Amino acid sequence: MTSEQRKTRWLRAGVGLFWVLGISLILWFGWRFRNDLVPFLAGVNPWGLGKAFSWFLLSLVAIVAGWVALMRHFSPGLHWWTHVRIYCVTLATRRLPGTLWYVGGRLVLYRREGISRALVSIASSVEYAVIIVSGGLVGLVLLPAAVEIPGAAAGALALAALLVLLSPRLVAWLARRIGRPLPVAIGFLDVLGWLAALGVMWLCGGMMLVEIIRSFSPLPNDQAIFVLGAWAITGTLGALTFALPSSFGVGDISLALLLAQIMPLMEAGTIAVMARFIGLLFEILTAAVFLPWIRKAAPEP
Repeated sequence: MTSEQRKTRWLRAGVGLFWVLGISLILWFGWRFRNDLVPFLAGVNPWGLGKAFSWFLLSLVAIVAGWVALMRHFSPGLHWWTHVRIYCVTLATRRLPGTLWYVGGRLVLYRREGISRALVSIASSVEYAVIIVSGGLVGLVLLPAAVEIPGAAAGALALAALLVLLSPRLVAWLARRIGRPLPVAIGFLDVLGWLAALGVMWLCGGMMLVEIIRSFSPLPNDQAIFVLGAWAITGTLGALTFALPSSFGVGDISLALLLAQIMPLMEAGTIAVMARFIGLLFEILTAAVFLPWIRKAAPEP
C-alpha cells in the first residue's frame, strides 16, 4: 500500500468516526431527554419543522458565504465550491464539545487541496472571532427591550468588535510570522462583509428557533424578536466556551432561562433541548449530501 493510499484510508476512517460520534450524539439526546421529547413530538406540526429547516438552510448559506469570502484571502486559487463542500462535510461535528473534531476535519481536507494547515487555522480563528462579535451585536440590538445587559458585558463586546475591525493588520502580521503571507490582502470592507454575513446567519438561525417553537405551541409575533435576540446571545455564550468540553450545554441552559421569560420554565427547557436535537439532525442530513465527495476526493499530493 502506497503512502497516498494510507492517507486516503486514514481520512475515510476519520470521517467515519465523525459520523459515528454525530449519530451517537443524536441517539444520546433522544434517550436522555425521552421523557420530555416524546410528549412534544406527539403533537408536532411537521409543516412548522419544514419551515424551520428552510431557515436552517438560509442560515447555512449565510455562514458558508462568509467562510468562502474569508478563505478568498487565504486560498484564492481554490474554487468556491470546494470551500462549500469542505464546510458542509464537517458540519456534523460542529456541535461536539471541543474544537478538535470541527477544525481538525477542515485542516485535513484543506491539506489535501494543498492549503497550509497554519493558514486554515488562522482563518478558522478569524471566523470564530467574527461569529462571537456578530452574535453579540445582534443579541445586544434585539434583547435590551426585554433583558438588562450588564455594562461590563456590553463594553467587553465593544472591545472585541474593535479588535475584529482591526484584524486585517493582525491577521496579515500572523501570516507573515509563520512564513505564509496572505495571497490577497484583507481590507476594512472585507471585515464588514464577514460581520454582515454572520449577522444574517444569526437572524436566520433565530427564525429557525421561532418556527421550532411554533411547531409545538403558539408564539405571538411580538415575541419573535425576543427569540431572535435570545438565540444570538446564547449562541454567542456557547461559542465563547466552545473549546471547553465542560461547557457542553451552557448555551442550552442559558437559552432555556431566557425563553422562560415568555413561557413556562419546563416548556422553555424542552424547547432548548428540541432546538439542539433538531439542529443537530438538520446538520447531519446536510452533511450527508456532501459525504460522497470525500470518497471521490483525490489523494493528498
